Amino acid sequence: MSFPKWLSDVRSRIPLLSRYNAYLDNAGAGPLTVDVYNAMRGFLDSYVNDGEPWDDVLLKVYENRRLFAELIGADADEVAVIPNVSTGLAVVAVSIPFRGRIVTSPLNFPTDIYPWLTLRSRGLISEVVFVNPRGGYVPLEEYEEKIDDNTVAVVVDYVSWITGYRENIREIARIAHEHGAIIICDAFQALGVVDVNVKREDIDVLVSGLYKWLMGPHGIAYLYVSRKALEVLKPAVSSWHGVRNNVVKRRIDGWSNVFSSPFSVFDVELSDDASRFELGTWSEVSLYGGKAALEFALRYEMPRKYVYTEKLIDRLIDGLVDLNYEVVTPHSSKAGIVVFKAEKHDLIRSYLSKRGIEVSSRPGVIRVSPHFYNTMHEIELFLDVMGEVGSRLYCR
Repeated sequence: MSFPKWLSDVRSRIPLLSRYNAYLDNAGAGPLTVDVYNAMRGFLDSYVNDGEPWDDVLLKVYENRRLFAELIGADADEVAVIPNVSTGLAVVAVSIPFRGRIVTSPLNFPTDIYPWLTLRSRGLISEVVFVNPRGGYVPLEEYEEKIDDNTVAVVVDYVSWITGYRENIREIARIAHEHGAIIICDAFQALGVVDVNVKREDIDVLVSGLYKWLMGPHGIAYLYVSRKALEVLKPAVSSWHGVRNNVVKRRIDGWSNVFSSPFSVFDVELSDDASRFELGTWSEVSLYGGKAALEFALRYEMPRKYVYTEKLIDRLIDGLVDLNYEVVTPHSSKAGIVVFKAEKHDLIRSYLSKRGIEVSSRPGVIRVSPHFYNTMHEIELFLDVMGEVGSRLYCR
C-alpha cells in the first residue's frame, strides 16, 4: 500500500499499528511513538546508572513550557507544567478572587464541571449556570443568553468528548469578555487534531494533557494563562515551585547550584508568570516523554494535517449515514471525534475489537476518533465491518 512520505514516516514510528487493523480511539488514548518511548527509557537508564539528573530535569521543565507555547501560539512564561488536566482546572478554580457565577456546558468532560459545583456548595461561587445543548451542540445564542455581568468565568471544552462538537471558541470568548468574564478552555480533545491558537481565539486560560491526540505519556499536562488573566487569578495555595526565583528560573538563569541561596520561609512572593501555578515536583520521566511528544507534533506539523484528517472524518460520517446510523456529531462543526447512536454499543465495540479495530463505547453511542496517521483504507475497513454488524448483532 502506497502512502505519502510524511504518512509512511509517521506510521513507521508507531509500533502499536502493527497489532491493529485500524486503531481509531485517539480520543481515548493515542498510541506512543518510538520517540516518546526512547526519551523515557533514556531517562530511566540514566537515573538507574548515574542517579537523578536533577539539573537536566529543571531544563526539561522549561523546554516543555517552550514547546507547548509554540504549539498553541503563546509565550513560554504563560505556560505551567502540571501533572494532569484536573489539577490545572482545580488550581485555576480556586484562584478566581471574587464570588460570582460560572457558565459551563453539560457537553464538557466532568472534570470541567465538578470543581465549580464543589465551590458553589461551599458558597465560594454564587451560581453555576448550564447552557442548553440542542441535538449534540450548543447554539451561540445560548452563551449570549446565559453570560451576563455577574459571570466571572465561562468554562468550555474546545471539542466535546461525548458528541465531537467543536465549539466556536473565539465568539464565546468575545461574549465573555464583553461582560468582564474570562474564558477557561479544556483543549484536550482538540490539540493535535486542529490548529489551536490562544492569541487568535482570545483564550484566557487553556489546559490540556498529552496522552490523547498528542500521543504522549500520562503524568504531564499544561496550563496556559494569558498575561491579562495572570493579573486577575490569585492562587489560593502555593508551593516552592510557584514562587519568584524558583529552582527552574535559577537553572535557566545559569546557576550552578540552585540551592546555593535560601528560600524565604516567612513570606510568599509568587512568581509573576504562569509558574505560580506549579506546585510540587513533576513526574520526571513524563517530562522527557512530554518533550519528545511535543517535538514530534511540531516536526510533523500535526495540527496542520487536519486537511487530511478531515477527509477521513467526512468519509466516516457519510459511510455511517449510508449504513443508516444516526450520527450525533454535527457535520458542520467537527474536529476528530465522530459519535453515532448504537443501542448495543458495548457489543459493537467488542465485535470491532475482535476484528482488530479499536474504538470507544459510551452510553448509547460508539465514538470513533481517527487521527492524522490513519488511512482511508482503515476507514473503509471500519465501515465494512459496521455493515456486518446489523446482520450479526441486531438480527439475533
